[in-house]
Amino acid sequence: MLKKDGRDSKRPPYIPPLSKLPGPNARDSRRHDIFLQLGLDPLREINNDQLLRGYLTRMGKMQTRVTTKLTQRSQRKLGQTIRRAKKMGILPIWSN
Repeated sequence: MLKKDGRDSKRPPYIPPLSKLPGPNARDSRRHDIFLQLGLDPLREINNDQLLRGYLTRMGKMQTRVTTKLTQRSQRKLGQTIRRAKKMGILPIWSN
């Protein structure tokens, strides 16, 4: 049954999927970003496959910013590093 404002009273509220959720705010991401804390540039860590594997799923895809809690800059640089490492053959392309 519809209410006055057009909503269905029995329908639960919409919860967006995890991939559509925004990442952490700037303050939280600066607190959790290991690259920022240690002064590391993700682009220079291309040969460190153990570090990069920590940011991949079991299927070889990069984890979202919601999961990694990195800053936007570190997340972009890490994505670029992972793509380069896959092209160079350091990381597997299809699975972890």
